[in-house]
Amino acid sequence: MRIFTLILSIVVLILFIIFIILNGGEVVDLHFLGIEAIGISLPIVVLFSFLAGAFFALIIGVASEIRLRNRLKKMDQENKRLRNELISLRNLPVEEETGEG
Repeated sequence: MRIFTLILSIVVLILFIIFIILNGGEVVDLHFLGIEAIGISLPIVVLFSFLAGAFFALIIGVASEIRLRNRLKKMDQENKRLRNELISLRNLPVEEETGEG
């Protein structure tokens, strides 16, 4: 999985470099949430957009990781409790039923 991630990262980086080379001279005006920026280089806008998306993906990923680790911890505790219960049941003496009646 790490090799796939590395290859994908390299491909995205190469595509971004190609984008910068092809569009380096493009200038755009940015109007976002009441903020106006005039005459910004297009690759800079794309870079910051990419970084913002990566940041939000990181936040979501970390939150998911924390939730999964908490769930794993609870399941480990339940597993330990059940294992101890099984050990205690195995150590109970066996009582035979008498056939009277």
